[in-house]
Amino acid sequence: MADSAETDFGERDEGGDMGIADHARALRRDLSMERLEGRLEEAISEQPFLAHLLDLRNVARAVMLCVAGALVALILFGSAFAAFVLLMLFFGGWFALAHRSYERRRPTRPAEQ
Repeated sequence: MADSAETDFGERDEGGDMGIADHARALRRDLSMERLEGRLEEAISEQPFLAHLLDLRNVARAVMLCVAGALVALILFGSAFAAFVLLMLFFGGWFALAHRSYERRRPTRPAEQ
């Protein structure tokens, strides 16, 4: 066990462990909206595919696809297979729709001189 715990600000707790209130404050600081939005913007700028993956239009289409496929599988094969189809179609459709959206070519703009 450590004799003292070091917090984000370089302070040392004399008892060796941070209290519950200190943990709650640190968690609140780490999960603040400003910090999370900044990290999300940074991740999207580094990986442009992520923006297409998180697009709600693609997620909604994947949900509609998996529900329709699961209903057909439920009628034809049973509930266990329908649950499998539901999961496979959702995640597969979500990724495929995001990939298709990412690969779609944008119209070229003329260079302004």
